[in-house]
Amino acid sequence: CWHSLYGKWTFSDLNSKDGKTIRFGDIFHASAAVATLCNQAFLVSQDVILEEEIESGVLYKAASPKTLKHQQKKQIVFPYKYTESGLGRYSAVEFENLFPNTTMHLKKFKNELKSRNSDANAAWFEYGRSQALTHLNTEKLLLSTVITKAVEVYKIDEKTVPFAGIYITIKDNNYSLDDAISILKSEQFLKYVCTIGVNVSGKSLRITCKDINEYCFVGGQ
Repeated sequence: CWHSLYGKWTFSDLNSKDGKTIRFGDIFHASAAVATLCNQAFLVSQDVILEEEIESGVLYKAASPKTLKHQQKKQIVFPYKYTESGLGRYSAVEFENLFPNTTMHLKKFKNELKSRNSDANAAWFEYGRSQALTHLNTEKLLLSTVITKAVEVYKIDEKTVPFAGIYITIKDNNYSLDDAISILKSEQFLKYVCTIGVNVSGKSLRITCKDINEYCFVGGQ
């Protein structure tokens, strides 16, 4: 990778022993956060949950880099299920039978939900985009797409849905999320961000999932 001109560097806690160049996306996966395309319908306050008696079985914790930074608690309607074979989907009838109160809540936003530029196969009560859901049911990291001075990384559990930012999961089980944190918070990665990031204001730079996945570093010597 061209950015290795910054010089070779080593993470002593990684498993690579021969000093080879490692692509971040070969051992971890950076993905855009969930895109509901109608957060006002799916993100629900505790008051709404109590008042409308939203069923607990359809609620997940929700997080963004901003809410985690300010220690704000959020909850989100998660209109899917996970099975042994992966992500599962409800039929409209099944969803309404299982979660009648949640269905009533979402129907308040039905016009907005139907007018979204959603995936072709997305039901009206589902998120507008589903590609981020495949890797969601696991412990993961979350960081902002906008970096200012330092890379802030948060660890969230398998029952938390990231609704903004970029989330990181493990592809190669020889590595851990702590390894990913060490990489993302390193001085070398910050230099890389300064090189490829798009200036958005002052000292803030915007990065993408692709930027993170394409980042290369040198493993242990």
